[in-house]
Amino acid sequence: MPIGQAKFGLLGGVADLGKLELIETQTASGTVEFIEFTNLQESTYNVHLLTVNNLHLANNSSLVQSQFSTNGGTSYINTQYQYAQQRCQANGTFADDKSVGTSSLQFVYFAGNGTGETCNFYAYFYNLGDNTKYSYVTMHNNYMISGVAISSFGGGALLQTNTINAFRLQSNVTNNFTDYDISLYGIAES
Repeated sequence: MPIGQAKFGLLGGVADLGKLELIETQTASGTVEFIEFTNLQESTYNVHLLTVNNLHLANNSSLVQSQFSTNGGTSYINTQYQYAQQRCQANGTFADDKSVGTSSLQFVYFAGNGTGETCNFYAYFYNLGDNTKYSYVTMHNNYMISGVAISSFGGGALLQTNTINAFRLQSNVTNNFTDYDISLYGIAES
């Protein structure tokens, strides 16, 4: 059989590597403090993809952050995170957002809550189930504040070698998430 057919999985027993497999989708219309994912299937997937669509915030100039858990979400790690992002605003402003030794990973920096101002981003998580490696994140987002479009990209890490089996999205403002459609996928490796 030609190699081209093997690439498309036409050979019996060929794995469908890189396939996205839905783990969980959460949607809400109402105010919540945290958005938690406690079924990561971290022993099955080494790479996870989180997609966040139309996350609306109750408060203007708010952050969207994340913390990891090693005990299924009973408690969350609040030390030893590092992140760095490059942020570009439609008005031509550029900025770096970065921190070492912080209490969470940052995904969105000061988003707005005006009409139509929602946060949209995706993030890849690496090594969550491997207790011999740091857990890493890469991300890209688009959001608005006061009618100005903002886009940033970056990443971060938890500088601990733990098995991460849950994570949550949180804000710097209590009960700040009002509407969202968020999905977590695992990426098949075998």
